[in-house]
Amino acid sequence: MDTPDDTPQPGQPRRFWTRRRFLTAGLLAAAGTASYGWWEADRLECNVIRLPKGLLPGIPRLRILHLSDMHDDVAMLRRAIDKGIEAKPDFAAFTGDLVTSFTRLARTRSYIEPLKYLAESIPCYACYGNHDMEKLESVERIFQTAGIRILRNESALWTAPDGRTLRIAGIGDWTEGDEDPGKCLQPLSAGTPPQPVIVLSHNPESRFALEDYYWNLMLCGHTHGGQIGIPFTGKYLSFRGDMVAGLYPFDGKCDNRQVFVTRGVGNIGGMRFFCPPEVDILEYEG
Repeated sequence: MDTPDDTPQPGQPRRFWTRRRFLTAGLLAAAGTASYGWWEADRLECNVIRLPKGLLPGIPRLRILHLSDMHDDVAMLRRAIDKGIEAKPDFAAFTGDLVTSFTRLARTRSYIEPLKYLAESIPCYACYGNHDMEKLESVERIFQTAGIRILRNESALWTAPDGRTLRIAGIGDWTEGDEDPGKCLQPLSAGTPPQPVIVLSHNPESRFALEDYYWNLMLCGHTHGGQIGIPFTGKYLSFRGDMVAGLYPFDGKCDNRQVFVTRGVGNIGGMRFFCPPEVDILEYEG
């Protein structure tokens, strides 16, 4: 008869790592990892990012609230909006994925109430993400009812309190092939436009499709920062391109352009590791 591996043979010392202890340790480690992931996904940060001087010519100072990738987490959306309003931004920019394409949409009222609260406080602009495109009618209704301007290959002028203006352009989702920058951006060959241009585009990979057009700052989401960070390095694991999270220069055919990629507010799968969700305030002084 076979002897179980956690029972010593006569005259042999008992092993510490028996099968039972090994399985118990594995289960405890898995439970601990999951608990940390859930805790981290709920640890919403508010970060201030200072933009380089000279990035937005003619604009003396500016504070932008950047939100992205809520993914149906209405509770986190409310918290993010509260944190954002506390920072007293000039306007808010949403860069897509209010919802998750493969989950049931919560009641639209749940989204409209906090978004309307924000839109009544400051001007708000939004572009669509790849998940939004799967539920386009519902997402459009939410933003429109809340009073948020949707920019789908469109642009709008924003006027500062001192009367100076900048152009905000929203690009259709690049993942879904919906981008058409020619409808809302000026080609580089046409010279410098009268206002600096901020682009809202869900996926940072879309920057290559916009290389021949004039813009100064691109705001993006989509990556979630990979949802996994490398401890003590400030780097993130992601297979979604080389702009995962943070502020990056993108010169291409035009000097002094910047791309900012947020880690986003929500997540897919319910967990994050060393990569907490974030609300971003982009601060500029010319």
